Amino acid sequence: MSANWFYAPDSQQLGPVSAGQLVQLAAAGTIQPDTLIWKEGLANWVKARQVLGLVDAPAEAGEMVDDPEITRARQPQAPASVQPSANPTWPGQTPAAPIPYSGPQTGYGPGSAPPPNYLVWAILSTIFCCWPLGIPAIVFAAQVNSKFQAGNYAEALQASQKAKLWCWISFGVGLPVTILIVLAQVAMR
Repeated sequence: MSANWFYAPDSQQLGPVSAGQLVQLAAAGTIQPDTLIWKEGLANWVKARQVLGLVDAPAEAGEMVDDPEITRARQPQAPASVQPSANPTWPGQTPAAPIPYSGPQTGYGPGSAPPPNYLVWAILSTIFCCWPLGIPAIVFAAQVNSKFQAGNYAEALQASQKAKLWCWISFGVGLPVTILIVLAQVAMR
């Protein structure tokens, strides 16, 4: 039985496709070395470069996936008249449902909570610390939930991390400046 593969270019899940179709998508450039892919039996989504023989890219540390169907699909094919169907479907048969997307290191996807947006911290650091540096924190914090609801999990996580970073920058710059102003006021009395 042919395994169904799913792939997520730009964090949008597509599929199922057969191993042969996956190889064709990789050859056409639709699947890049860092495109996340998954099939039943894998614990998490993996990068295409982690599947032996799928893309021409150096492998990276981590779980390597060896799929004999991909190896067969990369070999020269017999003429089309004698090829069996790569992904037969039987009447009434439905494809297996994929596991929810949870990127290799993010843990976020359908059915999970969105990443923290840090909006409260962004507002507080803008008001009490350094407003010019707090504004980017508010902008990134406001993007987290909308990107998550649109299915852009990786972008939502990235916006969350940037919001947190700008909160800390605003706090890190604003607190010493506030302390210096207070000390200057005390010294002038």
